[in-house]
Amino acid sequence: MRRFRISESDANERGATAIEYMILMASGFTMISGASDLAGGAMNDAFNDADNGVAGVVVDQAPGDGDDGSGDTPDAPGTGTIGYWSTHPEAWPVDSLVIGSTLYTKDQLLDIFAVNADKSASMAAQLIGAKLNVLAGNDGSCVADSISAADAWLGAYPIGSPKGEVNAAWSESGDAIKTALDEYNNGMLDCAFHRG
Repeated sequence: MRRFRISESDANERGATAIEYMILMASGFTMISGASDLAGGAMNDAFNDADNGVAGVVVDQAPGDGDDGSGDTPDAPGTGTIGYWSTHPEAWPVDSLVIGSTLYTKDQLLDIFAVNADKSASMAAQLIGAKLNVLAGNDGSCVADSISAADAWLGAYPIGSPKGEVNAAWSESGDAIKTALDEYNNGMLDCAFHRG
Protein backbone atom coordinates (compact mmCIF):
# COMPACT_ATOMS: atom_id res chain seq x y z
CA MET A 1 0.00 0.00 0.00
CA ARG A 2 1.25 3.48 -0.78
CA ARG A 3 0.29 6.72 0.87
CA PHE A 4 0.36 10.07 -0.85
CA ARG A 5 0.76 13.54 0.53
CA ILE A 6 0.14 16.62 -1.55
CA SER A 7 1.28 19.98 -0.29
CA GLU A 8 -1.49 22.54 0.20
CA SER A 9 -0.07 24.81 -2.50
CA ASP A 10 0.03 21.96 -5.04
CA ALA A 11 -3.50 20.92 -4.14
CA ASN A 12 -4.74 24.48 -4.61
CA GLU A 13 -2.87 24.91 -7.90
CA ARG A 14 -3.75 21.53 -9.39
CA GLY A 15 -7.27 21.05 -8.00
CA ALA A 16 -9.07 18.07 -9.52
CA THR A 17 -5.97 16.89 -11.38
CA ALA A 18 -4.15 16.33 -8.09
CA ILE A 19 -7.15 14.36 -6.83
CA GLU A 20 -7.23 12.31 -10.02
CA TYR A 21 -3.50 11.59 -9.62
CA MET A 22 -4.00 10.38 -6.04
CA ILE A 23 -6.93 8.18 -7.05
CA LEU A 24 -5.13 6.63 -9.98
CA MET A 25 -1.96 5.95 -8.00
CA ALA A 26 -3.65 4.89 -4.75
CA SER A 27 -5.85 2.48 -6.64
CA GLY A 28 -2.78 0.71 -7.92
CA PHE A 29 -3.09 1.71 -11.54
CA THR A 30 0.17 0.87 -13.24
CA MET A 31 -1.57 0.27 -16.53
CA ILE A 32 -4.83 1.48 -17.94
CA SER A 33 -7.11 -1.31 -19.03
CA GLY A 34 -7.68 -1.59 -22.76
CA ALA A 35 -11.28 -2.66 -22.24
CA SER A 36 -12.44 0.62 -23.70
CA ASP A 37 -10.28 2.77 -25.97
CA LEU A 38 -12.34 5.85 -25.14
CA ALA A 39 -12.25 5.40 -21.37
CA GLY A 40 -8.64 4.23 -21.37
CA GLY A 41 -7.57 7.23 -23.43
CA ALA A 42 -9.35 9.66 -21.11
CA MET A 43 -7.79 8.03 -18.07
CA ASN A 44 -4.33 8.07 -19.68
CA ASP A 45 -4.77 11.79 -20.43
CA ALA A 46 -5.78 12.49 -16.82
CA PHE A 47 -2.84 10.46 -15.52
CA ASN A 48 -0.36 12.19 -17.83
CA ASP A 49 -1.71 15.65 -16.98
CA ALA A 50 -1.39 14.92 -13.28
CA ASP A 51 2.01 13.26 -13.62
CA ASN A 52 3.37 16.27 -15.51
CA GLY A 53 2.10 18.87 -13.06
CA VAL A 54 2.07 17.64 -9.47
CA ALA A 55 5.49 18.22 -7.96
CA GLY A 56 4.50 17.92 -4.32
CA VAL A 57 3.51 14.25 -4.27
CA VAL A 58 5.53 12.19 -1.81
CA VAL A 59 5.24 8.41 -1.85
CA ASP A 60 5.72 6.71 1.51
CA GLN A 61 5.73 3.02 2.28
CA ALA A 62 3.08 2.42 4.92
CA PRO A 63 4.06 0.65 8.16
CA GLY A 64 3.37 -3.05 8.02
CA ASP A 65 3.37 -3.32 4.22
CA GLY A 66 4.25 -6.79 3.10
CA ASP A 67 4.13 -8.31 6.58
CA ASP A 68 2.25 -11.44 5.62
CA GLY A 69 0.13 -10.46 2.62
CA SER A 70 -3.10 -10.76 4.59
CA GLY A 71 -4.00 -7.09 4.44
CA ASP A 72 -4.14 -7.05 8.23
CA THR A 73 -1.73 -4.16 8.62
CA PRO A 74 -1.81 -2.22 11.88
CA ASP A 75 -2.94 1.00 10.21
CA ALA A 76 -5.53 -0.45 7.79
CA PRO A 77 -9.07 0.41 8.92
CA GLY A 78 -10.67 -2.51 7.06
CA THR A 79 -12.97 -2.24 4.09
CA GLY A 80 -16.48 -0.88 4.24
CA THR A 81 -19.46 -1.86 2.11
CA ILE A 82 -21.31 0.60 -0.08
CA GLY A 83 -23.90 0.73 2.70
CA TYR A 84 -21.21 1.93 5.08
CA TRP A 85 -19.87 4.60 2.72
CA SER A 86 -23.35 5.82 1.77
CA THR A 87 -24.27 6.41 5.43
CA HIS A 88 -20.88 7.67 6.68
CA PRO A 89 -19.90 10.55 4.36
CA GLU A 90 -17.92 12.09 7.23
CA ALA A 91 -15.52 9.12 7.01
CA TRP A 92 -14.69 9.74 3.33
CA PRO A 93 -10.98 10.45 2.79
CA VAL A 94 -11.75 12.66 -0.26
CA ASP A 95 -14.45 15.07 -1.42
CA SER A 96 -14.52 13.91 -5.05
CA LEU A 97 -13.66 10.88 -7.20
CA VAL A 98 -13.17 10.08 -10.87
CA ILE A 99 -15.68 7.39 -11.85
CA GLY A 100 -15.36 6.18 -15.42
CA SER A 101 -13.91 9.29 -17.01
CA THR A 102 -15.94 11.84 -15.04
CA LEU A 103 -15.02 13.72 -11.87
CA TYR A 104 -17.90 13.66 -9.34
CA THR A 105 -18.32 15.64 -6.12
CA LYS A 106 -19.15 13.88 -2.87
CA ASP A 107 -22.80 14.96 -3.14
CA GLN A 108 -23.04 13.56 -6.67
CA LEU A 109 -21.40 10.31 -5.54
CA LEU A 110 -23.86 9.99 -2.65
CA ASP A 111 -26.70 10.44 -5.16
CA ILE A 112 -25.34 7.51 -7.19
CA PHE A 113 -25.80 5.24 -4.16
CA ALA A 114 -29.52 6.08 -4.24
CA VAL A 115 -30.09 5.08 -7.91
CA ASN A 116 -32.04 1.82 -8.16
CA ALA A 117 -32.43 -0.65 -11.02
CA ASP A 118 -29.62 0.74 -13.15
CA LYS A 119 -26.71 -1.61 -13.78
CA SER A 120 -24.30 1.22 -14.54
CA ALA A 121 -25.21 2.85 -11.22
CA SER A 122 -24.74 -0.50 -9.47
CA MET A 123 -21.25 -0.77 -10.97
CA ALA A 124 -20.50 2.84 -10.05
CA ALA A 125 -21.63 2.33 -6.44
CA GLN A 126 -19.30 -0.65 -5.98
CA LEU A 127 -16.46 1.27 -7.67
CA ILE A 128 -16.99 4.25 -5.36
CA GLY A 129 -16.82 1.92 -2.37
CA ALA A 130 -13.65 0.20 -3.61
CA LYS A 131 -11.87 3.50 -4.32
CA LEU A 132 -12.84 4.90 -0.92
CA ASN A 133 -11.62 1.72 0.76
CA VAL A 134 -8.23 2.00 -0.94
CA LEU A 135 -7.94 5.72 -0.24
CA ALA A 136 -8.86 5.11 3.41
CA GLY A 137 -5.69 3.04 3.78
CA ASN A 138 -6.61 -0.53 2.83
CA ASP A 139 -4.46 -2.67 0.56
CA GLY A 140 -5.95 -2.56 -2.92
CA SER A 141 -3.53 -4.88 -4.71
CA CYS A 142 -6.10 -7.66 -5.11
CA VAL A 143 -8.71 -5.32 -6.61
CA ALA A 144 -6.58 -2.91 -8.69
CA ASP A 145 -7.34 -4.68 -11.98
CA SER A 146 -11.07 -4.71 -11.21
CA ILE A 147 -11.01 -1.00 -10.35
CA SER A 148 -9.29 -0.26 -13.65
CA ALA A 149 -11.74 -2.48 -15.55
CA ALA A 150 -14.74 -0.84 -13.83
CA ASP A 151 -13.50 2.65 -14.71
CA ALA A 152 -13.08 1.58 -18.33
CA TRP A 153 -16.51 -0.10 -18.36
CA LEU A 154 -18.18 2.99 -16.92
CA GLY A 155 -16.31 5.18 -19.39
CA ALA A 156 -18.01 3.20 -22.16
CA TYR A 157 -21.38 2.77 -20.38
CA PRO A 158 -21.89 5.73 -18.03
CA ILE A 159 -24.92 5.99 -15.77
CA GLY A 160 -27.97 6.64 -17.92
CA SER A 161 -26.69 4.76 -20.99
CA PRO A 162 -29.34 2.95 -23.08
CA LYS A 163 -30.43 -0.20 -21.24
CA GLY A 164 -29.99 -2.47 -24.26
CA GLU A 165 -26.31 -1.57 -24.59
CA VAL A 166 -25.73 -1.80 -20.84
CA ASN A 167 -27.47 -5.18 -20.52
CA ALA A 168 -25.35 -6.71 -23.30
CA ALA A 169 -22.13 -5.40 -21.79
CA TRP A 170 -23.27 -6.43 -18.32
CA SER A 171 -23.63 -10.08 -19.21
CA GLU A 172 -20.35 -10.00 -21.15
CA SER A 173 -18.13 -8.47 -18.44
CA GLY A 174 -19.93 -6.00 -16.17
CA ASP A 175 -21.43 -8.45 -13.70
CA ALA A 176 -18.08 -10.15 -13.06
CA ILE A 177 -16.33 -6.81 -12.50
CA LYS A 178 -19.05 -5.59 -10.13
CA THR A 179 -18.93 -8.88 -8.20
CA ALA A 180 -15.15 -8.58 -7.69
CA LEU A 181 -15.56 -5.02 -6.37
CA ASP A 182 -18.38 -6.13 -4.05
CA GLU A 183 -16.25 -8.99 -2.70
CA TYR A 184 -13.40 -6.56 -1.97
CA ASN A 185 -15.74 -4.10 -0.25
CA ASN A 186 -17.05 -6.96 1.91
CA GLY A 187 -13.52 -8.12 2.87
CA MET A 188 -13.82 -11.38 0.96
CA LEU A 189 -10.56 -11.01 -1.02
CA ASP A 190 -7.12 -11.83 0.34
CA CYS A 191 -5.53 -8.39 0.46
CA ALA A 192 -7.87 -6.58 2.88
CA PHE A 193 -10.09 -7.49 5.78
CA HIS A 194 -13.58 -6.10 6.47
CA ARG A 195 -13.94 -3.42 9.10
CA GLY A 196 -16.51 -5.60 10.83
